[in-house]
Amino acid sequence: MREAFVRSWGAAVDAPVEALDAAVRRCLEAASDAFPALPNDAARFGEALARGRREGRSALRWLEEARASDLWLALACESGNPAALAEFQRAMVAEVRRAAERSQRAPLDPEDLAQLVWQKLFVGEAGAQPKIREYAGEGDLRGWVRVVAVRSLVDVARKRSGGEAPVSGERAADLLFAPGADPELEYLKRHYRAEFAAAFTDAIAALEPEDRTSLRQHFVDQLSIDQIAHAQGIHRATAARRVQKAREGLLSDTRRRLMAKLQLSRGELESVMRMIESQLHVSVGRLLK
Repeated sequence: MREAFVRSWGAAVDAPVEALDAAVRRCLEAASDAFPALPNDAARFGEALARGRREGRSALRWLEEARASDLWLALACESGNPAALAEFQRAMVAEVRRAAERSQRAPLDPEDLAQLVWQKLFVGEAGAQPKIREYAGEGDLRGWVRVVAVRSLVDVARKRSGGEAPVSGERAADLLFAPGADPELEYLKRHYRAEFAAAFTDAIAALEPEDRTSLRQHFVDQLSIDQIAHAQGIHRATAARRVQKAREGLLSDTRRRLMAKLQLSRGELESVMRMIESQLHVSVGRLLK
């Protein structure tokens, strides 16, 4: 473990070998005592401790200051250990909620923010590595997660220009009803365009936070089922069921709303629903951004 730390420190370590051995051993003992059920490779932990290298920082001083137990938990999460991910979410969800609740005009509710933060931390986005790999043991892990949550809120607010505007019926109609070659469907689209769009957007607005998150991750972020499972801290089979449930629920609710508003024949309704389903990837992806 000492050799791994020194190698990864990337600069000459001006300290006696015995002192370094004792310092890294103390870090290892403190970390494993805090989380005895979470496995980590000692050499890999030594490499992770070296993330704390800063210009002018003494290696021995850093080993005395490092939050070894927090780094141990973060490292186990990097490895995808289910128990570590569950422990992390249990311990950190309050910090994420607090960030959302303290933010004026927060663009996300606490549940949606939590899912966004977990995704950034454990899956990564836009080709970036999972952010948990940046944690070096500097400062309390809870405070670090709170900073990630606040920055996530700022990013979302910037993208949405200060808030998420409600989806307009006109925008939904543009996304859903591209020109086609079916004369009967074209007639329905011309006469009931607004009603179709309203039913669909109302169904999206009525989604449960869990369903909205699953659809956003699937359609907008284009995560695989395995990545969704990792981001939400659930089994991949559960993630697959959530996506399917959310998708079917959205279509079912749209159908119900259309039946309540319009006197369409079964054939007409099925034609419209097939058309909406064919545009689902594009329309849901853009309406949930």
